[in-house]
Amino acid sequence: SGAAQCNLWADDFSEDALGKLEVKMQNTRGDNDEILDVAPDTIVIPNIHSLKKAVFAAIGADKSPETANNGFNYQFGRWNVIVWSYLNQYIASGTTPWLLLDSRYNKEYGGLVWLDRVELEVSSKIDDNTDANVWRGRARFTAGFHDWRAIACAGVSGATDLS
Repeated sequence: SGAAQCNLWADDFSEDALGKLEVKMQNTRGDNDEILDVAPDTIVIPNIHSLKKAVFAAIGADKSPETANNGFNYQFGRWNVIVWSYLNQYIASGTTPWLLLDSRYNKEYGGLVWLDRVELEVSSKIDDNTDANVWRGRARFTAGFHDWRAIACAGVSGATDLS
């Protein structure tokens, strides 16, 4: 019933963009235009050196070297960081997308769902002809999105600026 909302943003990672995206997520509204309890606590990035350097420069020190008196860095100590190399295969060369995730909201409301329908079963058998140990495994699972409000992505070309 409220205004259209987005979780896809164009801004490259910076301390300022991190703060702006956090506020956008905290101001996310529900279906009845109520403020939701979204509080991002995790930064997810692909394994890209320049992005890792920028993230840890923004959140890794309690002082800010950009101020004359090394003032307080309010981002320090507030974030979990996941460097997920698996993302690298899905991004275009020269781009550095990054994500913010509210891990509690994701778990409580089933934002990004992973469901093990059949737990992994593993067995091994010795091949009588070759003495090779043959391993067999079986599992069934599903993954998908249920509630987009648990996560936001930035650093994506063609998306809206955070300003």
